[in-house]
Amino acid sequence: MKSLVLLASLALWNAPARAGEPPDQVKDGDEKVAEVAVSGTRDPELKPYRVMAAGMDAFDEHHRLAPAATLQFRLSKRGEINRMGGNWDGVSMRLAGNDTSIPVPIAADGTFVLPRNQQAYDDEADLILNQKKSLIRFSPVVRTPGLPANVWRLGDLRLECQVLVGIAKKELNFAQRLAISTIMLGGNWCGKGMGKFGFSLPDRSLSTTLVYGATRRPVPTSAYQIVPPIQDQSVPDDALLEFEFWSGASVERKLQYYAQWPIRLKNSANKWGASALLRPKDSAHYSTEIALDPGTWEFRLESPGAEISLGSVPGDTPVVAGVDHALQWHWNNLALHIEQAGTYQFTLNVQDPDHPLVNVKRVDALTQ
Repeated sequence: MKSLVLLASLALWNAPARAGEPPDQVKDGDEKVAEVAVSGTRDPELKPYRVMAAGMDAFDEHHRLAPAATLQFRLSKRGEINRMGGNWDGVSMRLAGNDTSIPVPIAADGTFVLPRNQQAYDDEADLILNQKKSLIRFSPVVRTPGLPANVWRLGDLRLECQVLVGIAKKELNFAQRLAISTIMLGGNWCGKGMGKFGFSLPDRSLSTTLVYGATRRPVPTSAYQIVPPIQDQSVPDDALLEFEFWSGASVERKLQYYAQWPIRLKNSANKWGASALLRPKDSAHYSTEIALDPGTWEFRLESPGAEISLGSVPGDTPVVAGVDHALQWHWNNLALHIEQAGTYQFTLNVQDPDHPLVNVKRVDALTQ
């Protein structure tokens, strides 16, 4: 049975995110991932306060995992690959019930602190946004103060997971909780079992290192997400994750990152099967050639673990042969219309690492 992937950054009841179309498209030929879909019994714009309070209770119960940490929650907008980005101007939130109306301030980064309020609990108040529920998701945020922005503590993430699971269990019915507990080999979903919990990152990480004692070992990341070893009880809570974020790297380091991974041309012309490897022409250009028949074909440029995944934004215009086309990290497939059968060269240009380009041209015609 495939491992159940529970993505903490998506608050468990949202579909898993992966490279490609955000947040939940799975491309043809890619491995499909099980997900947990949970519907609340009521339909407020965000969540019932009693459901959120279950997460706060879990924070108090497991606070020993991160004794100095505080609990916040973060809003994010569906469809954004960087779930920690976004502008929250004009977005407001309040606790609302029959006899309750309490404003909940939202910080510029989308975080908020939910107060303990017995009246709101007794009143069965709801946490209400002035936005459609379908456009917004949220996740808990647990951080120990005093650490650099690029350093996270593993115990914080373990506690964050407990908060998330506490909220999810409050919404799940008995049969759903039993089914997941069976898969997770018990009720401690964050501590053992077949599940893996993903956490959103504020930036792409060129390298991530787990550090504790004399141990330093790499941890894979994909797009704006990491699956840390929170269930590995041999790793202490005080272990640290050190991120080398893209925004702080030099041009030379970014070019090195592109060269570090085998980038392949994945495309619908071969039904997303075996893909052609892009080979370096110089330090900033990579290319490959494939035969194409007339038609409209989809493609993306991606390394096997999606460390690099380049495509288009939703609604992007099709690629025009012979014209440079801007690429976006971890988004949709690109479209290419071919009128004449032939051999076509795909060239990736990363001379400006922050703004990669692709150029497609027919090359067999040049020799005729």
